[in-house]
Formats: sequence, structure tokens, C-alpha cells
Amino acid sequence: MDSNSLYYALELVAGSGQTLNMEERSALQTSLVIVQKNYQFHRVLFWGKILGLKKDYFVAQGRGEDELTDVKNLYSLNCMNWFLLPPASDSMINDVFKAAKGRFVGDPSHVYEHIEVRRRGEGEDAEVEEIVTKVNEESRLVVTIHQIDQEVSVVPRGAFVKNPHGLVQINRSFGGLSYSEAAKLDNYFHFSQPKNLKKKSILEMGELNPAIDIFDVLSDDIPKDVSCVITKAEVMQLSHTAAVLTAHRTHLTKRDREFTFLQRDWKMCYDVSPPRKQVLSSETPNWARCLYHNNTEKVLLAPD
Repeated sequence: MDSNSLYYALELVAGSGQTLNMEERSALQTSLVIVQKNYQFHRVLFWGKILGLKKDYFVAQGRGEDELTDVKNLYSLNCMNWFLLPPASDSMINDVFKAAKGRFVGDPSHVYEHIEVRRRGEGEDAEVEEIVTKVNEESRLVVTIHQIDQEVSVVPRGAFVKNPHGLVQINRSFGGLSYSEAAKLDNYFHFSQPKNLKKKSILEMGELNPAIDIFDVLSDDIPKDVSCVITKAEVMQLSHTAAVLTAHRTHLTKRDREFTFLQRDWKMCYDVSPPRKQVLSSETPNWARCLYHNNTEKVLLAPD
């Protein structure tokens, strides 16, 4: 969410009570302005909050002239002092996947350790070798932010355009999708480097707008039908029905149980605890969306 509309945007994702208190909001509104000036960012986004056992990580994202590639991440433990994070490398990602386990501690210097035992040779000549992988929590934070951005960062079609110089920038004329457009999964893009776009045939590429259709479409995700669009009215209906089902839990049918499971997942979509759930806000003030992601399912909140 853009730091310029932070107070308004936080209300859009505060449905579960997972939000910022007044002290944190006031500190962010002041410190993010300073961050933007010091690092000469075009704009600064409040990326989110990652909960830790001792302290929580507040993450901000600064963007330059290119919204897609000119991106730097920063973190803070008190919403005032910000530290620049390095980009995620392949070796860093592999080490974090091996060593990091459990919840975040809240200490960037905390070290995770993984010992891998390898056996060389056979019989009496066999030798046992221990390979120790160490990684600190700051590296884990880098990888977590990188993975979430790659997997679940979603924007509506038309929110960003590619200019003649090849730079991805905000579409100033974009005012949000219409109600009918918002209900179609084809109008949502992964906000990351495209992987499937170059695999399309010449006929498919001919139907695309080269200035707007610059990302992978959610409807092309594999496996199919792992994403769906839900409106606010449907969310309210889910909440009401789930409350009724909870009151009559002993009389649930199979269909009702599936419905209750869907409502439970919708509540989880507001949970910002890492690493597989993330609240996303809009790039435009008149847009609200929320995305829930695990290995099998995504849910989007479209505007009324």
C-alpha cells in the first residue's frame, strides 16, 4: 500500500483485526517520507508486517523509475529506523530452505543451522562427512519477501503499462476495473517477471496489447482452477452462513462442511503471518483486494 494513502489503505485489510496501532501508523507516516527522500525513491510502499516471537518486522518497499525491476526492500523493528535488505540470490534461497525452520524470532542476527550427514564409500572404508549450513534471520527475511512477491503479488489488468523505453510504470489513467471485468480471472496479472508470456503462440500474442498485457495471467496458472474471484457481497454472505452453520454444527451436510471450510480459508487470507499468507492492498485508492495463497488455492477480493 502506498505510503501516501497508508491510513486509508490499512482500513481495507483490517477485517480480521490484524492491523497497526496508532503509534505504529504515526511512526510509519513520518519515517516513510524520510526514507523516500533519503533513498530518492519515486514512491514508497508499506509492504507488510511479519510477526516474530520477540519482535515484529515492518517491511517497506521503495520503487524507482521502473516499478518492476527498480525495487529495494527495507525493514524496521520500530517503524522508525530502516535497514536496506540485499537482493535474494539463488544460493541464499537454497540455504534458507535448508536451514530455516519454525517461526521468525525477531532478531536479524539470529542464526539457523542445518547439519547434513553424507556417507562416502562403502564398508570399512566409508567416511562420514557433516555439512553445516548456517543462515541468519535477515537472509530468511530477504527470501520470504522475495518468494511472496514472486508467488502472490497480483495487480489488475491495466494498472501498469510499459512505456516506449521498456519501463514498467503506473497507468495514471487507470481508474479500476468495472464490476463485470473484476469478476473475470483473465483481468488479474502476477506482478513479477513473466514466465508464460513468451510461450504463447503468434495467434495468442496478436490478441494482446503489448503496452498492458506484460505479465502472466492468473488464469494460466497450473493446475487450473486454483484461483477464483469473490466480491465483497459474497464475503458477507459467507460470514453470515458460516455463523449459522457454527450454531448448527451437529446437522452439517457434506456441502455445508465444504462451505464452512471455505469461510475458514477466507478468514486466513487476512493473516499476515509468514511465509505463505500475505495481505496485499491496492495500488489505487478506489481498489480493494485481498489474496490468500498456499500451494493449492488463491482467493481475490474484487471491488463492489
